[in-house]
Amino acid sequence: MEKKFNPLYDEFHVSVADTEFIFFADKGFGRKSPYHSENHSHKFNEIIYCLKGSIEIVCEKDTQKITAGDVLLIAEGTVHSLSADADAYCIFLSFWKNDTFAAEQNIRVFQNFPASGAFERIPEYYYSNYTYKKELIVACLHEIAAMFTEISLPENMSTKNTATLENNHYRIYMIEQYFQSEYNQKPKITELSDLLHLSVQQTQRIIASLYGQTFRERILRLRMHKAKTLLTDTDKTIEEIATAVGYSSVNRFYSVFKACNGITPKQYRTASKIV
Repeated sequence: MEKKFNPLYDEFHVSVADTEFIFFADKGFGRKSPYHSENHSHKFNEIIYCLKGSIEIVCEKDTQKITAGDVLLIAEGTVHSLSADADAYCIFLSFWKNDTFAAEQNIRVFQNFPASGAFERIPEYYYSNYTYKKELIVACLHEIAAMFTEISLPENMSTKNTATLENNHYRIYMIEQYFQSEYNQKPKITELSDLLHLSVQQTQRIIASLYGQTFRERILRLRMHKAKTLLTDTDKTIEEIATAVGYSSVNRFYSVFKACNGITPKQYRTASKIV
């Protein structure tokens, strides 16, 4: 039987890549922060988003202060005390995670957190009468968890794009965009495979399955298609067209075009005008 939505305590399961977050709400998410709390710790991780005012937290001899728009992450087991402005209002998120989230730092501060809007929507959804309030909350938590995961990546992986998440639709988009933008430059399959965070062999297999062509064949097909369009629909010179489709040598362009189409570019232009 599905668990009912209990306003006193609810669990929300969110997965990002191979990591599962279990968020829970204990008597709600958003509330005025206590003006002062004595040293204490939790058997869970805690996130505090400052919506209004300011909060100061002390962990051993380390003191941190956050203001509106900032996020504080307190790792499980960290002994800390908290002091807040009388008018401070915060969003509290508590969660477990299937790996160590903040092992290197007991407390982390994120200023101007990118997913701040998700924090602010949670209390609105939680105390609403929406039929799908739980789904709306989970969507916000998913955004927050994904952003925390993103900004916690090692520095050399910070530009990793979503193609690495086995998203086939995104890979297809990335591959097609690369072909369309680079076919007349100096495209390299190694460059494309780096963009996709895949090996050259994996990239070759995907291209073959998508187009029934190799990387070089796909580039050649695009160049010839564009060349034919320019020969038919423009008054550009053969030299200009050769350059436009990626050939620095007109002789090379003539040779490749004839090999692919059986006639020279000039003959193709003449024939297209007769038709």
